[in-house]
Amino acid sequence: MPTTTSPALLRPLVTWLLVGACIAVFALEYLAASANPTVEDLIGFGGMSRDLIGNGLGAWRIVTASLLHASPEHLVGNMVCTLIAGTLLERQLGHRRTALLIVGSGLAAACASLALTQFAVVSVGESGIAFGIFGGCIGLDPRCRGVAARVALGLAAFGLFSSLGPGVDWAEHIGGLAGGLVLGNLLGATLPVPVPAQASVAAADPRFSIQSVHASATTLPPSLVAAFDLGGSLDPRLREACLRARVQRTATARPLS
Repeated sequence: MPTTTSPALLRPLVTWLLVGACIAVFALEYLAASANPTVEDLIGFGGMSRDLIGNGLGAWRIVTASLLHASPEHLVGNMVCTLIAGTLLERQLGHRRTALLIVGSGLAAACASLALTQFAVVSVGESGIAFGIFGGCIGLDPRCRGVAARVALGLAAFGLFSSLGPGVDWAEHIGGLAGGLVLGNLLGATLPVPVPAQASVAAADPRFSIQSVHASATTLPPSLVAAFDLGGSLDPRLREACLRARVQRTATARPLS
């Protein structure tokens, strides 16, 4: 019989890989320059701007800029948010869909930044992808009924408010959030429909189907019937059958007047 991992126990490997890559790149930044690299350092490492890409100095900067960070505080803030929201998202979408959402929302964030920011602004940081993850959680649950969507909504609201300050690429944040919303909704529609526990048991072994249990409920020992009755069954029909069996036993055992 095939086995599956519970979503609550799924290890967010894609999220861990993304966080690990950002930390490793920042360590290289520190070794090559300092913990607070200059704009020139960031351009040399792969920072992104409309000027650089427009002058043919590398479309690859769209990828490298997302892994670079301007300071330890910048890195820690993005990584904490990514770990929280990414874990919640990946346990719902799985590894492959999460990877697709990260790539897609990262591209959406970069395109928004290139389209809406000034030519000379050099953009670095993984926050566009982080906002994409926030959007993915909300896109999976637009009414925000679950914990993941509510947490993501709070993080996104705080992040957008912080984007109003100077030196923040607000366009990248909005682009990533929008891309995540769309991709989260689309990828969520491809998730398999969860099978009820009763149907899974019945499929694994026909002896445990509702029909077979219902048919044999009247032959159960009185103590077992009472236990089912008091504890409640997973299926209302099974509960009804157990109640009927107990009533029949009580009527049979009652002496004639």
